[in-house]
Amino acid sequence: MRVCDFCGQIIDSNQKYCPHCGTRADSGRIISHTKQSQRKLVWLIIPIILLTLLLSTLIYRSYSPSQQQKSALIKVESKNNIQNRGASPH
Repeated sequence: MRVCDFCGQIIDSNQKYCPHCGTRADSGRIISHTKQSQRKLVWLIIPIILLTLLLSTLIYRSYSPSQQQKSALIKVESKNNIQNRGASPH
């Protein structure tokens, strides 16, 4: 595999002209298969990371109480505190 010097596209080593831009390809840089593998790996890892972030956000939101639930809980606790103060003997 090679990279076209003019457009930067990857072309086969046996091609004489770049199929993307038509430039003569015999002087293109040769790239190893490991660089191609690394590029593919990066494009595989990025969506996995984004999916993990999305799922963790959804899980966090589903388990954390909403503002209405927090407000209702505060009201109940406040009411219980008032009742407990009134019910305790002096």
